[in-house]
Amino acid sequence: MLLIQLKPNSPFFHLSNENIHVYNEEFHIRWFNASPDTYERPILSINDRIPAPTIVVKRDDLINITIINELSEPTAIH
Repeated sequence: MLLIQLKPNSPFFHLSNENIHVYNEEFHIRWFNASPDTYERPILSINDRIPAPTIVVKRDDLINITIINELSEPTAIH
């Protein structure tokens, strides 16, 4: 399992004041060749990671995520 937890030393972290953290990230949606069950095939991914990143925040944190759809069709994230 992949867990992305942005910390103060992360290049995507910006501290706007001592109580509120602002998280900035880009999610690239694209096909990625992977073999989660030993059979390699194209898998839909975010930033070439399987499973997709988990966002861990605290109450009152601000989240800025830029979604870059690199697919040939419209995409929804939920």
